[in-house]
Amino acid sequence: MLTIEGKYIGSTFHKGEDKTLHHIWDFTSAVFYSMTVCTAIGYGAITCSTTWGKALTIVYASIGIPLMLVVLSDIGGLLTVLFTKVYALCLKVYKIIRRKVSGQSEQQQEENSAELPMLLSIGILVVYLILCSCIVAFLDYENDKYQSLSFGDSLYFCFISMSTIGFGDVMPNNIQVSLDL
Repeated sequence: MLTIEGKYIGSTFHKGEDKTLHHIWDFTSAVFYSMTVCTAIGYGAITCSTTWGKALTIVYASIGIPLMLVVLSDIGGLLTVLFTKVYALCLKVYKIIRRKVSGQSEQQQEENSAELPMLLSIGILVVYLILCSCIVAFLDYENDKYQSLSFGDSLYFCFISMSTIGFGDVMPNNIQVSLDL
């Protein structure tokens, strides 16, 4: 199916068959490998080939995955507090403006606790997904061998990564991008 869709070249399956396509182990590929292990996505684009590497991956994943879950939980909590406070501030400003326009006094205005609406949360998630997709599409530049990912493929890749499905069927061809951006 990947061949029919024109996505076989550059996929994990193609990289597995053609040994010249295996990535050179450098800092960026090490970060990519570490993140795929700790997030439990595991694309299979970069894998260990030695017994020691496989053993260390088991130890690293046993420690890294629980730590990643704690970190993601903390970041999620911080972002929830941040977005809720920004939303509450916007709601407060809106109520002040509405009160001034309608001529109501403060006593007539009922106070509700501000909670982040689900629709706004979904909107933030969609904007984040689109932003990440733009970054992936931009960084996966076209070279002599491979065509860069389209925005649609970048969106698919980012969603599959964010949801930790990690098929590995669509991946950036240039994962050895300099981190000095």
